[in-house]
Amino acid sequence: MFGYFYMAIKKTAITLTVLSLAVLGLLIFSGVALGSNPDCQPQVSVTTAHPFWENYGNYLERKLTVDESLRNVGNCLSCQMQVVRVETNQGVTLETPLPLDLGNLPQTASGAIRVHFRIPVGVSHFNSRLQVICDPRGTRPLTADQLTIDPPLAWANEGCPLEPPPELAGKTLPADQVFGARLYTATLKDEAGNPLVGQTLKWHLSNTFNFRILDSTTVTNAAGQITALVTPPQYFVCVIPYYDKGMTEVRAVRGDGLQASGAFVFTRCAPPGSVPPWLMPAPVA
Repeated sequence: MFGYFYMAIKKTAITLTVLSLAVLGLLIFSGVALGSNPDCQPQVSVTTAHPFWENYGNYLERKLTVDESLRNVGNCLSCQMQVVRVETNQGVTLETPLPLDLGNLPQTASGAIRVHFRIPVGVSHFNSRLQVICDPRGTRPLTADQLTIDPPLAWANEGCPLEPPPELAGKTLPADQVFGARLYTATLKDEAGNPLVGQTLKWHLSNTFNFRILDSTTVTNAAGQITALVTPPQYFVCVIPYYDKGMTEVRAVRGDGLQASGAFVFTRCAPPGSVPPWLMPAPVA
């Protein structure tokens, strides 16, 4: 009978400079992840850790994003891996729900995770330590439940040409392009397609500087659904010419890490019909 291997992952030390949107320093300490089976000790190594501010709003709120790559450097059979714990110091707190699924990692394969940290004022560096569990039963799915979100893409446009901005290039544009709030609906069902009632999920925005959640529900109803009313900037623009655009990821997340996301883009141009900088041809060198 197979059991679970518990592995302590090496510390990743992250140095950041909070004077600009650029993270200027990064240092990774080497280490080994050990399993409990003496015949096969899983080993996972952090190969890269890339910290950055996703947008100006996150920078102001000191919400740091870190993309980490974890590599299976051991000789064990492939297994499902999950990050189940993240320890930090310097008063830094984790903003990302756990667990995080790394997927089925055979030998030498890599998996990636994205985590968000809240950085206290005055902190310029911190250490993080991950704990991962490995299920040697291989490709067993972690959950059969299904979570979807609608709309998958929204565009709120005010005064700009109907030609899509770069964020929407190549995508099927939504029919509703009026500037205003959008209602997002997340639907949770089991493997058989039946709605899951009374389950708690949380809403998250990747860009809280331009976008806000005006109203939301967090417990699934009889249809297995929760909703969030998301709005782009509501302030009145009185400067001409004026051009602005932004994008957010709207995510619904369950406590075990199951999640679904949609995108919301806004564009504003004044005077109406004027061509914004992002649609102008690049200058000839």
